[in-house]
Amino acid sequence: MNTLLPKISKSDFDRISNGIKRWRISTTEAALLIKEAHEKKIWSFKYDSFKEFCEKECGITKQWAYELLNTSKIIQKAGFKSLTHAQARALSDVDEDQREAVLKKAASKGGGKVTASSIKESAKSFFEDAEERDEGGWVIPESILEDWNRATTLSHLLTKISDVKCVVEEGFKSNDVCFTAINQNVLTSLKSLFADLKQLIPHAVCTTCQGHTRDKCTFCKGRGYLSEFLWKMAVPAEVKAIRQKAVK
Repeated sequence: MNTLLPKISKSDFDRISNGIKRWRISTTEAALLIKEAHEKKIWSFKYDSFKEFCEKECGITKQWAYELLNTSKIIQKAGFKSLTHAQARALSDVDEDQREAVLKKAASKGGGKVTASSIKESAKSFFEDAEERDEGGWVIPESILEDWNRATTLSHLLTKISDVKCVVEEGFKSNDVCFTAINQNVLTSLKSLFADLKQLIPHAVCTTCQGHTRDKCTFCKGRGYLSEFLWKMAVPAEVKAIRQKAVK
């Protein structure tokens, strides 16, 4: 036996090993005790290895022991010690910073009761809620999301044009002498410019390439998305209906 290993008391060895043996009754308790046994090297009181301790003393395989060990880490990081092994495994696919939110959502759906199934369902809807969507609710593909977001910021141009238009209109309305050098054609030009630049703003994922093969798409001109004008004027009604039905 390695003399450099920590000194373990018989009471700690018995407490932990007996608790692990009861894993069928309380998986959560067993998982937390496995973690303690692993970290404190409890197995060294009587055995030469963690594997030998698990198999001979606790009656579980090394593989199952590490399953429980992983469960204990999830339970502690999530901050919910009442989680079962099944619930912890369902939660293992969720990012750590989102686990608490998923658990709360699962609890609210189940009237305060949380199950492994409700965790999976809540995680799925949580991720769906987190996905970026177009104006019609269609998921924006990751491949075009950066360009979509950049184009969306161009809306500040529309605000500026609108502000200029308002100033010019007020100048004409008040017969301001400062505006006598221009005529109503300026307002027409501003309205036309506003409409043209509005086509830069994303409204819907392209119905032809779906944003996935945009490089060769002539409908969206390689953008992967459509403006509101293009969506309203160029997309057939039956295509819109299919898209809207799919979203629902």
